[in-house]
Amino acid sequence: MESATRQEGGRQSGRRVHRSCSRRVLLVAIITAAMMSTSAAAVAGTVQPDLAGKTIVRQADASSPTPPPTNTSPSRGVETAPTPTEPVNTIEPTPSAPAPGWAPQQEASVSIPRLGISLPVHMGGQEVIDQGVAAHYSGPVSRPPASLGDAGTYWLAGHHSTHGKPFARLPESTVGDQVVVTNRQGVSFTYAVTSTLVVGTKADRSVIYGTDPSARRILLQTCLGSTRRLLVHGTLTAVS
Repeated sequence: MESATRQEGGRQSGRRVHRSCSRRVLLVAIITAAMMSTSAAAVAGTVQPDLAGKTIVRQADASSPTPPPTNTSPSRGVETAPTPTEPVNTIEPTPSAPAPGWAPQQEASVSIPRLGISLPVHMGGQEVIDQGVAAHYSGPVSRPPASLGDAGTYWLAGHHSTHGKPFARLPESTVGDQVVVTNRQGVSFTYAVTSTLVVGTKADRSVIYGTDPSARRILLQTCLGSTRRLLVHGTLTAVS
């Protein structure tokens, strides 16, 4: 009886020990789990600021000025930023005003420095010649007047001994003399005298205009009495 009681007591004590051990294991497990949770939270707490920092950096990059679009060169395949272009000035240059003292109808001035000749040039025929100026002759001729500096013959005519004698010294012309004609815009066309010729009141067209229609020539004409005409020819040598 006593032995049985002891055995029963031992069983109950074993159960208490077993239960106590179970509780300890459970408690250890709970503590371990709590420690692991705390450790995980600590780890999470140290990583988060770093991630947040990277996010801030990306936001800073995103807020940076957007780079200009690029163009791809088809020949080299290199992307380059387009070069800014300067605004184009579309204002046309204003021609220079004519020199003071020029008449509204004056188209140019002519000078032969060696002879001291300096005259206004007007377009017209005999009525303009009689005004005592150099006429850009447009009378009854077989060809229309050539423009200054263009291909053809720029024909000037003036009186020798009457109407102010504008071409009084023209008979003194020699080969090589310079004849300078300046237009209303201030552009000067310089011709060099190539020949002088005295003809009658009529002359072949080749004598007046030459044989090369592309040549840029000048002709200065004046009367030597009632039956003869002086023709001074030159070719264009410079424009300034």
